[in-house]
Amino acid sequence: MRCRGLFILLLIQIIQPLQSRADVVYPARLEIKEEKPAEFSVRFTLPMINNRRLRAEPVLPSACADMTEKEIRVTPNDYAEIRRIRCSPDLLFGESIAVRGLIGTQVDVILFLDMLDGRSYTATLKPAKAVYVIPHPPSLSDLIHSTGLTGVRRIVARPEIFLFLFLIAFLKIRWKNIVLLGCGFLAGYAAGQYLYQQKWLQFSSQLSLYAIPVAALLPAIEFLKKGANPLKWLRPLPVLGLICGLLFGGSISESFLSTGLSTIERSLAYVIHTTGIAVGLILGYLLVAEFHRILGASPIREEKRERLLGYLIGILALSLVLYRLCTLLIVPSIIPGAPSEFYLLAAALGLWLGLPNSLTEGWMWIFAVPVAAGMFLGYSAIPLPSVPVMVSGTLFLSGIAILTERFKGFGFSVAVLGMALLYHGWNSAAFIEENLSMPIAVIVGSAVIGILIFLLVRNAVMMQHWERGAPVFRIAGGAIIILAVALRIGDYAEWYEKVVSGEMILGYVRIPLLGLLLLTASLFAWPRRRRIREILKIQTQKPILHWVLLILCFFLFPYGTVQVRNFLHEPSAPTGDTARRILTRILSNTYQAFNFKDEEQLYNRLLETVSGDLVESVYLDSRRKLTSGVRKGAEVTVQEVRVISVGGKVRGSNAVEGYTYECKWSVTARVRHLQHVHHRQNIYTGLLRVQAVGDSWKIGDIALISEDRVIIPWSSG
Repeated sequence: MRCRGLFILLLIQIIQPLQSRADVVYPARLEIKEEKPAEFSVRFTLPMINNRRLRAEPVLPSACADMTEKEIRVTPNDYAEIRRIRCSPDLLFGESIAVRGLIGTQVDVILFLDMLDGRSYTATLKPAKAVYVIPHPPSLSDLIHSTGLTGVRRIVARPEIFLFLFLIAFLKIRWKNIVLLGCGFLAGYAAGQYLYQQKWLQFSSQLSLYAIPVAALLPAIEFLKKGANPLKWLRPLPVLGLICGLLFGGSISESFLSTGLSTIERSLAYVIHTTGIAVGLILGYLLVAEFHRILGASPIREEKRERLLGYLIGILALSLVLYRLCTLLIVPSIIPGAPSEFYLLAAALGLWLGLPNSLTEGWMWIFAVPVAAGMFLGYSAIPLPSVPVMVSGTLFLSGIAILTERFKGFGFSVAVLGMALLYHGWNSAAFIEENLSMPIAVIVGSAVIGILIFLLVRNAVMMQHWERGAPVFRIAGGAIIILAVALRIGDYAEWYEKVVSGEMILGYVRIPLLGLLLLTASLFAWPRRRRIREILKIQTQKPILHWVLLILCFFLFPYGTVQVRNFLHEPSAPTGDTARRILTRILSNTYQAFNFKDEEQLYNRLLETVSGDLVESVYLDSRRKLTSGVRKGAEVTVQEVRVISVGGKVRGSNAVEGYTYECKWSVTARVRHLQHVHHRQNIYTGLLRVQAVGDSWKIGDIALISEDRVIIPWSSG
């Protein structure tokens, strides 16, 4: 029971993190970049406020000379001065860069200085201190002191690492396995640091603080049982070390490289720092091994001593986990923000593949191919057919395989696992690429966490020797099935809201031909009572074809539908929820038309929802509102349009001229610039007139009353 409770505690961390978004404030910027040897481009940007700019100017080192005259560019949002200067990079070290004219203002200037040899400096110049002194390059001894000792301290300053090392010494693992574990951790840490520097991997700094104590806690609890083998929790050792190293090295606050290093210095610092990590691990292990040897010389019997040490390790590890849980109140997001169904699938596959007579170890790692392929396709926006039904359907089949004993065949397992990992990988990567900053880093981080969840759950099944039909499998399988059904019902709710309800308002209905066909086939396939078999006492396997057809009917219900006219429909003025649905559909189609890059497609889509005379003004006004205040080169994509409230029909509305409503609606747009993604929301209040034109509703007129922009909390993953 204690182990099950521990797993519940661990899986609590896998819930979808609370997310926060924030709009980006664009301060003044001073960008100095070396484009040719000793030749720099300088761009000084100031915000325009009420068509006026701040009277500020940069002050460059005296060693710099102008090569060109200032080029001035003015837009409604900013004022920019562009020029080229000549100065030797070696003469810049120790010199200062300043901005004159900031005193008495609240404007900060962001300074960027990039050189051809890879040195990069970033600083914030504030009105109280608008000066930055360019530091001298570090010497070799400085690198050893700052990066090598940092690596050693990073190990010896972590109590959870010492606890884990003490557990390794306590379990009396062979030297070969200890070396493999250490090499795995070191390789993972080095890879994590490299990927973090390249912005290909990023974890919360809190994540490793959870993972390492849990890795010590699980074997400690198992060690208290007679005849147990705690080492099974840590298998495979190299993979566990690799994952812990990735979590430790890819953390947000774990970067050791300071600014101002050249490419060669950065590579040298990377090697020195990794060596420092290795030295820290060796010193830590030797220390805890000597401490364990001292404890082994005590007069207490070995069996009792090991039991006491097991209790001690377990108590300390649990204390660290509970202590770290308090940080959730401050840092609620500790895992990459992939959809929760991806992590649920990882846990489901751990249960499934941990069963006896399941796939062998070698086959399991082959399934890394479909999940990697799915994530690549999702990130690249290469579509796959029927993603929603495949995501919920494969999750449903995984729950069935855990709950029942019918699906144990090799071919079925390979097919379901391959499709599940392909589609869930695609779904996760597409969601992350669409919504979160630094998508590659979050995708890789999500894959690492998924592997860790899979290994923990699979090792739990193997440790407890659970068989098919055990209560834990019935509960887990049933829960997964219910969640898969709920996920599909959510898809149906969205389909009804966006498609079916709007067609019903216009006098159309959808007939699900495929669903009715499958339902009829299931009724014909329903098993009948066979008295002859009862008399002869013939035992046969219970048929399941009717259940298969019913399940297919549920999951494939929206497919194969035909739209027909509802002859009982009577046109009338939309009111209440009906008006809200009409306005939601019209406004969604109108704003999402601006996601088209092709102007002809954009105009054609607007013509479907906006009256002809209004198209041009809607195009110009909406385009301006969506792109105002964003940085040049940013991509703006409308993601959601929601009608907040709809008032009663305004007096004077009629079927000929249209129906006018006082409406409040919001438009949420994603703004992407390079790898950064943020979301912003505009809230409008106004009078909307809608008209029934043929078989569709169109906007006849818009009269805005107010417009507000709000900040939406969101996280970068």
